[in-house]
Amino acid sequence: MSSSNNDVVISRASPHTVKKFELIENYVRSWAQKLMLYDCCDGLIFIDCMCNSGVYHDDDGKEILGTPLRIANILRDVSGQYPRKHIFIYFNDMDKEKTDLLQSRLPKNKNNFNITVTTKDGNKLLKEIGPQLKQKSPQQKSKKVIII
Repeated sequence: MSSSNNDVVISRASPHTVKKFELIENYVRSWAQKLMLYDCCDGLIFIDCMCNSGVYHDDDGKEILGTPLRIANILRDVSGQYPRKHIFIYFNDMDKEKTDLLQSRLPKNKNNFNITVTTKDGNKLLKEIGPQLKQKSPQQKSKKVIII
């Protein structure tokens, strides 16, 4: 947990939480590059149902980017390298102040890169988008790889 106080928009991130952000960032960077090389992968879907605001403060008060902002920036860069493959990101949190702050810091959508930010129960989000994730367009020969 990054903070025991879920009521604050920008939480404190302990050193082990910052390390977790770094590990996830490195993993997703490698994972995305490797998967997008495969012809059978026509894109990626990343889902974070409890994304928080994407911004934290470390023990010294320095601003630290959390998982959502790190992942969004990585996957937007990856989308530029694979213009015929699509990346969809879903970020969700139950706190509107947190999702508003996150939304203000995210990179812009483009043709093959789309971020959706919602404010609701994560279970509800998954039930809503689940059927969409199974659909394939007529031109798709393969499915997207999903990570939650």
